[in-house]
Amino acid sequence: MSSFLKAVITLLCAFLGGTLLRTLKVPAGTIMGSMIAVLILNLTTGQGWVPKQTSMIAQTLVGATIGLRFTRAALVELKSIWAPALVVVVGCVLVNFAIGFAVSKIGGLDMKTALLATAPGGQSEMALLAQDLNADVTKVAVLQSLRLVSVVSIMSFLFRIMFKDSSSAA
Repeated sequence: MSSFLKAVITLLCAFLGGTLLRTLKVPAGTIMGSMIAVLILNLTTGQGWVPKQTSMIAQTLVGATIGLRFTRAALVELKSIWAPALVVVVGCVLVNFAIGFAVSKIGGLDMKTALLATAPGGQSEMALLAQDLNADVTKVAVLQSLRLVSVVSIMSFLFRIMFKDSSSAA
């Protein structure tokens, strides 16, 4: 099978899997569905493939998407929340290092992989960063996926209980 056909099939599976889970309103459905569909394709046929440049294109798109979130209004708002923002950043980094260290020791992961796998960042961003930093991308992606689905599910459940108003749930 040609590389072009493999790429088309891989991307079609990713699109269909992502669309399915997003339609079913699964937390992080687009990325989870894409990943699961391509994982199944690759495990069952060994024919999953995309060009090496795909990673750079994906990083560019993620960067553009994140950049679009920053508006003038958001920067003005940052002035009023700089102290909580500082607490969040410092707290997340400290907790990430503590959890990453524990995961490294308990799970036998190298520290780079453990830190990226437990970082409170976006799943795709951490997997892309893992690739750039020569960490174990598969372990980072799996642990980030587990973290993301678990946190979203648990928080949604807790919000429904705590606020007793489904419109307030995340």
